[in-house]
Amino acid sequence: MLSIAEPLKGANDDDDGACMQIADIGPRPDEVFERNEIILHVKEALELLPEHSKNVIILREFYGISYEEIAHRTKTQLGTVKSRIARARRKMQSQLEQLNCA
Repeated sequence: MLSIAEPLKGANDDDDGACMQIADIGPRPDEVFERNEIILHVKEALELLPEHSKNVIILREFYGISYEEIAHRTKTQLGTVKSRIARARRKMQSQLEQLNCA
């Protein structure tokens, strides 16, 4: 019968009551912090874009929608969609480089 008063013992455990060590395979706290900082900077860079550029870059980069589908959904010419995405990428790259994130 299991009891919360005693640690579980495996076939290879000694009778000294030692507990097993389990490695933490998750990200380290500093990695989590750094990732959250990058996400924050990307959001800030997105907010600086004009609305039409922000919309197309979100559809393309976050939702993976094709250029053709974005053009259809936004009722915009395909060439315009491509140029807006290219300009948005350049502007965001520049913003992130200033923050040493790129």
